[in-house]
Amino acid sequence: MLGLPMKALKAHERALKAITHVRKEIGGALTVSAAAYAELLTEGLRIFSDGDEYGVFLRDETGDFALSGGSPRAETIIAPSPTSRDTLGGNVKFRCDNRNDGSVVDRRWKSWILFSIALKGEPWISAVLTRKSRRYSEAETEAAKHLAAYFGAALKDIRSRNKKAAHLAEEARHRFLLRTQSGLGRENPAPENYGCRQDLSALTGSDAALVFRNGEASWMSVLCDVTADDEERQTALVYIDTWFSVLSQTSLDAKGILRRLNADMVRRRGECYASAAVIKVDPKKRRAEISGCGSVTAYIFRHETMTAEVISFGAAAGISADTEIGSRIQAVESGDILCACSDGLTEARKKGGDLVGAQAVADVITRNYFLGAEDLAAKILTAVTESSRSGVNADDRTVQVIKID
Repeated sequence: MLGLPMKALKAHERALKAITHVRKEIGGALTVSAAAYAELLTEGLRIFSDGDEYGVFLRDETGDFALSGGSPRAETIIAPSPTSRDTLGGNVKFRCDNRNDGSVVDRRWKSWILFSIALKGEPWISAVLTRKSRRYSEAETEAAKHLAAYFGAALKDIRSRNKKAAHLAEEARHRFLLRTQSGLGRENPAPENYGCRQDLSALTGSDAALVFRNGEASWMSVLCDVTADDEERQTALVYIDTWFSVLSQTSLDAKGILRRLNADMVRRRGECYASAAVIKVDPKKRRAEISGCGSVTAYIFRHETMTAEVISFGAAAGISADTEIGSRIQAVESGDILCACSDGLTEARKKGGDLVGAQAVADVITRNYFLGAEDLAAKILTAVTESSRSGVNADDRTVQVIKID
């Protein structure tokens, strides 16, 4: 600034002082809210104003500009006319008027400076400086332009930081959900003829795969897909795990277990629903019970006929006290296969645009019936992944397979 006149130097010094103050305030902040940004702009104007009146106007949800901060009489700065509102919300980036006609700023002020800062291409916040007795000099106007440019650049930086902070918070939430999912279930080894594969890369944190012993020889598998708000999903997963852990040790059949779950979920506060497939297997009696609700799908492959049957269910648990629980008792023989999968598989979008569908999973089972339970579960998941478009209808994918010895 060497060589500048004293008045020009003072104007630029005030602008630099305002910028330095704002930089110091936001330097260590991880995020800055819209209200905090408006306060910073107001404080910057106060430092730069040198005793002039000033006001900061922030666009609200309706699109109108309301006073956000300024001097005690700032609310009287803008002239009460449609023209003034049009100016605040128009395409004005910077304007200095030393011959006020009263169309934008009340006539009691002789000179004024107005600048607006856009957000997503639309004016979002406007700042006004007014002076009663004298004009703004060329140096002051130039310094005000620098101040306006700084606040525009600061907003871009703040938005970038806010996005990064939100992304980091979302990643942390997803890691927490994944940790919760991986910790579900009790110390209860699954039978050798049970296989399960999951793809949780969509980070929705919705699927749970559980296995429980519920008798000397019988056991129960549970596949559950939870629908809840992001904030409630972890709690919902723990809740589901606890309920099935307790109910699996009772004498209730699979249908009775889901009925009890539904009745309790209906009474819960907030919206939380569960699609679930419960398969109880009694190897000694050579029978299986398959019960379910919601968007999960179950399958029965009969080795004798070499065919796979698709079993669909109705509404999810937690929607209504009258939700119907689908259930059937199935005699099973050696070589038969029982399977359940979440809608992350059946509703995956194929590369051609259609949904994968339940029948495609049934076809994979039929073609690969000779594989062990774990290998067959892996084959089903791989087949769906290879045929579907990445990132479309992204959801947790879980498949459970039970092979009857």
